[in-house]
Amino acid sequence: MVIELIEVIQAQSHYDFLYELLRKRPKKHNISHKEMPTLKEHEAFVQRRPYHSWWIININGEDIGSVYITRRLCEIGIHLLEENDEIKGIVVDCIKRRFPKMRLLANVAIDNIEGQKFWESQGFKKLQVTYELDS
Repeated sequence: MVIELIEVIQAQSHYDFLYELLRKRPKKHNISHKEMPTLKEHEAFVQRRPYHSWWIININGEDIGSVYITRRLCEIGIHLLEENDEIKGIVVDCIKRRFPKMRLLANVAIDNIEGQKFWESQGFKKLQVTYELDS
């Protein structure tokens, strides 16, 4: 198995893949948005280059997910078309090697117990619980 991290670029194929990935994500895992954006809104988001680093995860020539690190807090997010903790673990190891001194944070929805267990298995420690006032 050959895993490659391909930098997200301003290309329609990347917009389409990232949108499909977002569309397939279980709603309970969404923290950043409540309503699904349109493809055009999502393209505008990608074009703003919102992250410190953002890659498409490719295995043996097939795009299977994405991973990003935010600019301000160095939060890491991994999203796969099909959940696979082994692949996510390999991706986390790749990121640790690329940024060995970077402090990484992972935000996980409160009811995403599987996600919480995954990050703990990677050595991440729970720091806080965040509350939101939905107005």
